[in-house]
Order: sequence, then C-alpha cells, then structure tokens
Amino acid sequence: MSAKLKTLVLVAIAASAAYVPSLMAETVDMAPKSIMMTPGKALIQQIGDQHSVSFFTPGDNVCGLTVVLASSQTGASEADAHGTRIIMPVPAGNAVRIDGTNKQTAEFVCGPKGQKMSTHVYDRDVYKGTKS
Repeated sequence: MSAKLKTLVLVAIAASAAYVPSLMAETVDMAPKSIMMTPGKALIQQIGDQHSVSFFTPGDNVCGLTVVLASSQTGASEADAHGTRIIMPVPAGNAVRIDGTNKQTAEFVCGPKGQKMSTHVYDRDVYKGTKS
C-alpha cells in the first residue's frame, strides 16, 4: 500500500471516529427527559388528554406510587371533574407504565433501594397486530 493511500485510509478512519460519537450524542439527547420526583410532593403531568397528579413515598426496596387521573375537561367546574386514584407498589429497579390517550404513556421508574423515583411521558408506537 502506498504512503498516500495509507494516509487517506487513516484520515477516513479518523473522520469516522469523530463522526460516530456525535451521532451517538444526538441519539442520547433525543431520549425522553426524566423528571426526578420528590418524596411526598405532587407532580402534575399531561398523559395524552388526561391530567395526572402523582406522588411517591420511599420504602424498603419499593416505591409507593399514587397517581390520580382525570380527563382534561375544558369549561367544567372543579365540582364536575372526577378522577381515578391508582395506588401501587413499584419494586426497586422496576417500572410502571400508564397508557393515556393520543398514543402517550407515562413511565414511573423506582430507583435503587426504593428511595428515588423518576418519570417521563413519551409517545408510544401503536400496536399494528399480526398478519394472518
């Protein structure tokens, strides 16, 4: 291999090595941003067209999650708004997903030893089924 060809190959490899990490960084930046929840403090989120209020209590290797869901009614008074409360234990290192309307899902992840919890809302893919 000539010296000129070796130089071109090295330049191409160096350019590729510089380009690939930038692609990876862009991919990571596109991931949903998680919100760290504060124990006992309410967090308000929209899951599709549903309004949610959630909080968690830390435990021994489990997060106690409470989520209240209600439809986002425009023009309805507070007395007319009805919600559904969901209470569930989430073991440390596990996640719970709540599907809302408009193809959105809220994910709640219990951290190490059940002392931390994070959440994010993301657009989910629609199940297309299987072909017969």
